[in-house]
Amino acid sequence: MRTTFDEDEYVSQSLEAGALGYLLKSTPAKQVAIAIRNVYQGYSQLGPTIAPRVFSQVKAPLTVNGESAESLFNQRDIEILKLLGQGRSNKEIAEALHLTEGTIKNHLTNIFTQLDVRDRTQAALWARDHLPI
Repeated sequence: MRTTFDEDEYVSQSLEAGALGYLLKSTPAKQVAIAIRNVYQGYSQLGPTIAPRVFSQVKAPLTVNGESAESLFNQRDIEILKLLGQGRSNKEIAEALHLTEGTIKNHLTNIFTQLDVRDRTQAALWARDHLPI
């Protein structure tokens, strides 16, 4: 992708859409040629002002007390955590996931234990800080 837009949103959208590189139009022709060769060889290419911003948005693997979230939470727990982080009630979570409120309460009890938190507010704050909501 070669563009004049130097905004994070455009960079993210381009890379998510499959672009293997992102250079600004102000990039010298010699560097553009090198970038084209690199992409042709299978490498990604980010401009020098773009790369640090992209890498700063890459998140480390999600962990809780040193363990990966995948080993602590199943996919359903993660879905519930995301909805909890959006401020949804147990009833709203149950409706969204087509489960009963009792099932949601059971999942939340397990989630609270894994996160070592006392209540849904603490779990919701954790979810907002650690999950893409």
